[in-house]
Amino acid sequence: YEGAGDEVKVVTTKPKFVPGSMAAEFKQILKAFALAETKSIDPTELVKIIRTHPLGEEFCDGGQHDCQEIMRVLMDSLHEDLNRARKEQAGQAGDPDEDGISEREKADRAWRRYLERDHSPITDLFCGQLQSSITCHKCETRCTMYEPFWDLSIPITKESMNKKGLSAWFGSGEPSLEDCLRAFTSDEILSGDEGYMCDTCKEVTTATKRLRIHRFPNTLIVHMKRFKCTMSSREKINRFVQYPATDLRLHEFSTAESGCKKGGATYDLVGQCLHSGTMLGGHYTSACRVEDSQGGNPVWQLFNDDKVNKLHVSQLISSSAYILFYSLRPEEAPGSGKKEKKKGKARKGEDKATAVMATTREEEQKGSGG
Repeated sequence: YEGAGDEVKVVTTKPKFVPGSMAAEFKQILKAFALAETKSIDPTELVKIIRTHPLGEEFCDGGQHDCQEIMRVLMDSLHEDLNRARKEQAGQAGDPDEDGISEREKADRAWRRYLERDHSPITDLFCGQLQSSITCHKCETRCTMYEPFWDLSIPITKESMNKKGLSAWFGSGEPSLEDCLRAFTSDEILSGDEGYMCDTCKEVTTATKRLRIHRFPNTLIVHMKRFKCTMSSREKINRFVQYPATDLRLHEFSTAESGCKKGGATYDLVGQCLHSGTMLGGHYTSACRVEDSQGGNPVWQLFNDDKVNKLHVSQLISSSAYILFYSLRPEEAPGSGKKEKKKGKARKGEDKATAVMATTREEEQKGSGG
């Protein structure tokens, strides 16, 4: 307390964020899931830790918040806690000359540089690589850049696109997830005041900008832009988007250099976050594909606070879908040059994540004398 006489001011100190605390608490939650000793799990301690994170200050007001933003804070924190890379040594050798090398080698170098700084179970599971290219219309010189991504935020209406002009992918009907991805990766013409400064032509020219996926992540997170905010209004876009529960084929969005063949990069839906309500008030639920511990077929379940109900596959596709989680089938990953030895085998990144963040039921029972 500060002040004198009748004037009293309460001074509160925000708890400091402790590195490693997010991973430790997340591990406890995974242990609780594995043991299944209670019907529901209280994540209050995890929420408290999220609020102490430097990026989590806005979640301290007790109001409603975007689950995609909270998800990114959780992922960022877990990544920092579990990062295997030694940052003090990363990039010390400098970037080698990239003139004359192939696009695949250029992408591989960018990927290696990234993993020298950021390499964790989070990157194993969720990280992919985007290729951004710009082609000059005058000299046809093509310039490329490679950037990592953990999730893709895609438009679901023409108005939610950041690109100049309108897209042909959105008509009056119901777009598909593939339509939204086509709009996300559609070519953009740079001209006029927004023209491209070409290093070869030494002048501003008209150019085409293109976005493609070079490396597909083991788990693809797709975020639909359902919330629209302007200077004068805020609204939720309730447009229905068709998305497949199985066989999401993304080879058409791959780079020519990735080596992805037609029919490759196939994903199956394993989870989704649903939002019901409006910008002023709403509720989040999640639907997850739960594997059968006895080796049977997986089942879909709806998680609604402390209530869990089974879902039929026909109930999965919903206009409330906000974030989708797709798992890459255990086959050759485009751009990696590696192939799984046995179909159905858990991917290497998932094995590492499990080894770091989870403890098996057998180990827990031994430790407790059970």
